[in-house]
Amino acid sequence: MHSRRVSNYIQSSGEAAPRRSSLKEALPAEFQQKIRKMSAIPFRNQRYNSLKKDSHKKGELYVDHEFPAHNKSIFFSKVDPDITWQRPHELCKVPKFALDDGATTDVMTGEYGFNWFVTACSSLSQDPKAWQKVCLNARDQDFDVDRNYMGIFHFHLWHFGQWIDVVVDDQLPTKDGKLIFCHSRTRNEFWCALLEKAYAKLYGDYESIVDCRAVDALVDFTSGVAETLFSDVESTDPEVMASVFSDLCDAFGNKSLLTCQIQCAKEQTGTDAGLGLVRGQGYGITDVRQITLNKTLAANLGTDVLQLLRLRRPPGAPDWEGEWSDKSTQWKSISQKEKQKMGLRFEQEGEFWMAIDSFLKHFTEVSICHNVNTSIYNPRKSWHEAALDGSWVVGAIGSPKERTGDGNDVLLRNPQYIFDITSDEDRIAVCLEQDDTAGNHDIRRQNIGFYIMKVEHNRTFRVHVPGPKVAASEFSTNRNVFLKPSLPRGRYVIIPATYDASLEGKFLLRLFSGNSSYAKMLTKDCPSSTMCSKPYVMVTVVTVVRAKDLKPVKEGVGLDTYVVVKCEGQSLKSSVLKHNDNPEWNYNVILYRKKPTEPITVEVRNHNTLVHDFLGVATLTEPGPEVPKLEEFKLYGKSKKEREVEQPGKLFIEVVSSEDLTSL
Repeated sequence: MHSRRVSNYIQSSGEAAPRRSSLKEALPAEFQQKIRKMSAIPFRNQRYNSLKKDSHKKGELYVDHEFPAHNKSIFFSKVDPDITWQRPHELCKVPKFALDDGATTDVMTGEYGFNWFVTACSSLSQDPKAWQKVCLNARDQDFDVDRNYMGIFHFHLWHFGQWIDVVVDDQLPTKDGKLIFCHSRTRNEFWCALLEKAYAKLYGDYESIVDCRAVDALVDFTSGVAETLFSDVESTDPEVMASVFSDLCDAFGNKSLLTCQIQCAKEQTGTDAGLGLVRGQGYGITDVRQITLNKTLAANLGTDVLQLLRLRRPPGAPDWEGEWSDKSTQWKSISQKEKQKMGLRFEQEGEFWMAIDSFLKHFTEVSICHNVNTSIYNPRKSWHEAALDGSWVVGAIGSPKERTGDGNDVLLRNPQYIFDITSDEDRIAVCLEQDDTAGNHDIRRQNIGFYIMKVEHNRTFRVHVPGPKVAASEFSTNRNVFLKPSLPRGRYVIIPATYDASLEGKFLLRLFSGNSSYAKMLTKDCPSSTMCSKPYVMVTVVTVVRAKDLKPVKEGVGLDTYVVVKCEGQSLKSSVLKHNDNPEWNYNVILYRKKPTEPITVEVRNHNTLVHDFLGVATLTEPGPEVPKLEEFKLYGKSKKEREVEQPGKLFIEVVSSEDLTSL
């Protein structure tokens, strides 16, 4: 999309942006994220309270010189001389910020209106708490002179990991006394028109937001995380329907905001898609409900379970005419009392119910703005969030060849972020967002994606050889890409990448996990030697793959085994594998060595409640080849007397070494 640079706006006027303190830099990423959420930064250093007081002292309505009532605030590519800027009290007798202390959901587009923004505003108004956070003290932001109305308003928008306080005056672009952009159907309500002006100001002008998406605006309204689901209109696969419906149920249960649309070419927007549906316009999903029917209803309807969605149609769109529409014969089987009992109700005009199979047949895109719970006081599952920012440089790319790690390390020139999975398995969520306000009008969003690889359990330096891929997002020119992989215990590296090596840009990486992930950026290539100590001369990667034919110390004792790798004072312990005498650990560690002639030992132990049994030790006397090689090792005793005594079982270990510390 088209955009303008805002990097120089979020700082003090005439002063350099303050440098982050070393204390803040030392904090874990999830705590840095909490600090970011605590307060909003004044956009372009415009402070609402100060500006309002100044206007009051002058006895004049506020005029925003940072976003003037001028054609350049609307268009960057053309001029429309018929547009005039008017304040709300010039358009109606009794203007209101919002009616009845709340926002209407009946939002309209004007001559130059954006359907996506209408959809976003309608969805925002469904969540009073989120609406209040964006619209800030709605009762005080009004046109009542007794409440010190001075023609100035402000909104909080979440931008690139930070809440921003955006100030606007209430001069709005009109033609013939009518607003030409987003507005309420109720002529004297102005919250959505003023909010859109603040959004346009953030991006530079109204034209620059023409190609935005509703789900991105919802992220900016809530600090949520965007996910887009695409459906195959021909798909009737029950597993597909069940999976999508489950995702929608979870999202709705977490109070996420959901929208959907029928994708089409821009020139087809608003055209008839059949059965009362309209192409290219956003529908809100206001309820997701699965109902188990009693025997009588099941017999009448031919199904035991109803999976229904309640949708809100766009303003001006006709009524849904398909199954479960208001006129559908299916409703005749269900009495009004039964409808109420099942929760099948309409909360506002313009809503209709639709079964999941009809929904997937007609709608091609579902957007979810996830409300991710990071509060420990919420009874629902609480997520740990890490937010890490960075930038891409020319020459680092992530094209399909590099993403698969087929002998090319160009991908590894990108920023690298390490994180841990500390439970046996965890379903995480990863969102990579690019800064779409950091370019010029002729620069569009980049094609971005990310790659997750498993690395050694103790790695703390950058990866130099592509590891096994465990997950990878699609590459997309959307503002963000999103993935929800399930990962087993271990250490991982995320590599955000651009598809094109000639582009630069900033990004924000957000990682949500069930336990703290200890995520951080990898900055160093290898450990540095000091003048007071011996230098590192070799790097070795040891992978303890598996064992076979292990025997317990005592008969009848179960085998819950783990291994301990020891080298030059380091002692690294794997997780425990229970009830297995042929365990496969695939436990790998990276060792930076000052004395490569000293052996590496791998001990096998059996985990007990009190004392852990020693089962045997393998000794690696050779430094290891430069090409990974899997070898079989015998196990021996630990004491002096038993060092030559072979123990039951064998270990299979892969070793690779290099004198170049940045080669592994």
